[in-house]
Amino acid sequence: MRATPHDDALAGFSQACERQTRDDAEGILGCAGALSALLGHGVLEGFLAGGLERLLSEPEFVPASVGGALVLARGRRWRLALQVLSPGARPATVEGPAEHLLVGAMGPAPLEVERHTEEPVARDDVFDPGRRLLPEASRTLLRGDVLVLAAGRDVCVPRPTAPTVIVSVSAGPVRPLRWFYDGTTCRAVRAVAGDPTASRLELTAELLAELGGAAAAPTLIQLTEHPAHHVRWSALRALSRVDTGAAQDRLQLAADDPHPHIRTAARRTLARLAESLT
Repeated sequence: MRATPHDDALAGFSQACERQTRDDAEGILGCAGALSALLGHGVLEGFLAGGLERLLSEPEFVPASVGGALVLARGRRWRLALQVLSPGARPATVEGPAEHLLVGAMGPAPLEVERHTEEPVARDDVFDPGRRLLPEASRTLLRGDVLVLAAGRDVCVPRPTAPTVIVSVSAGPVRPLRWFYDGTTCRAVRAVAGDPTASRLELTAELLAELGGAAAAPTLIQLTEHPAHHVRWSALRALSRVDTGAAQDRLQLAADDPHPHIRTAARRTLARLAESLT
């Protein structure tokens, strides 16, 4: 398709996001003004019209999407996506995202947003069921308004009263865990890997143990040194299925792992192994 001014404007915004996040994903928070300008000049509507034209003329074209949102642009560390929100019940759980976020209102309806702060904890990578969301003043977003949300601190819950559209710009992940809180009590209920790559590695470790046999041991040993503690433990569990000797050696090292959950699990496993030999 022929380039349009809308394409040029979105390309300019994309270049700004790339520059801001080149050294640190937190730089995306400095793009709030640029996103507000993008929302205020009909750029995204024009871009969407062009995308619809492409869908009609190129049946093989499949636009990218993530979690129900349409991805309009992406870079090395950031992603811009569009999502339609409809009125509904308050969600059962509220997510404390692992990414820095900009949330912009595209309209047509005003959007009320509940705002919260995640309670500070000693370690963000250790799940604490006592952690809470602390309420902040709500805000109503009109077209062009942008909410700046820093990962590990700011959380928002959109409460649309009529169908409306938001645009989000995310950068990261920048924290090891993505926390989830009860929508009523605001208490932490679970935490999952902040980086989806870590979850894929956990699945890979399981598949290696199932299909790879002893030949998978060297790869699993490498995974026991992964930065993400849940990947390290998944690799240890998988290794125990294909090479018990190597697994015991790695368990001895894991007994002094920097993450308390790994240390505790490794020491308990070693104790059970010792009891089984007596």
